[in-house]
Amino acid sequence: MIPAPSSKESDEERGFNHVVEIFKCLRLKMLRIIHKTKQIKQADLTTKEREKIGDILVIDDVDLRGRKILLVDDVYTTGSTIKAMIKLVRQQGAKNIKVLLMSKTIDLEKRE
Repeated sequence: MIPAPSSKESDEERGFNHVVEIFKCLRLKMLRIIHKTKQIKQADLTTKEREKIGDILVIDDVDLRGRKILLVDDVYTTGSTIKAMIKLVRQQGAKNIKVLLMSKTIDLEKRE
C-alpha cells in the first residue's frame, strides 16, 4: 500500500500523517515512497493549480515490478494526485495497480 503524501508541515502540526492513520486498519505493508518536493497544501490551491500536483511529486528509486500496488488517499477532488501517483508507480514497473479512496468531493452547484 502506498499512501498519498501530505504536507510535511501539516503532518508535523498534527503529529501524524492522516492518510497513513486512516488506512492503518487495513494492516497492509505501507510503502511511504512518494513525496512532495514542495510543501504545499492542496486545499490552498485552485483547481488549475491542483492539476499540476504531479510536478511536485517524486518516487523513491524502488523496483515495483511484479508487485500488487494499492494507492490510497483520503479525498478525490480533481484526481490529479492519484493520476500522478499511478504514473510514478508505473515508471517503477508496477502493472497491477488499485486505488482506494475515502471520499470524493462533488460540486453541488454543477449538479443542479
